[in-house]
Amino acid sequence: MTVRGGGACCFRCKAAAPGGSSITDPPGDSISRLPDEPARLAILTLLAVVETAYFTFIMQRVGLTGGNLGAHIAKLQERGFVEVRKEFVEKLPRTLVSLTESGRTALLEYRRTFQRVLETISGGSNNP
Repeated sequence: MTVRGGGACCFRCKAAAPGGSSITDPPGDSISRLPDEPARLAILTLLAVVETAYFTFIMQRVGLTGGNLGAHIAKLQERGFVEVRKEFVEKLPRTLVSLTESGRTALLEYRRTFQRVLETISGGSNNP
């Protein structure tokens, strides 16, 4: 796909900027796509605040169904961003999810990268 003026369609394709100048790779072009998924970003952000939470608490706060949340947590667990523990409370199973150090690092790196992208868009100023 190309855009008007013969440039590519996106940053990764080095899109042409208005006025004909070329946009180079944005800061953090190698950003992990995993936290970029809104639901996963919400889960990581919630866990960054509370550190450990029951599955049902996360489900209520993030607004996902149990199946969707389970799938997202499985992806985060595969990357080592969260740790999942099962326990029984009064003979009922409970699932605890905790943010790992690697998950915290990934979230902070995502935040820094996103901040650099916003600064690039706003021309380096802190004002919108």
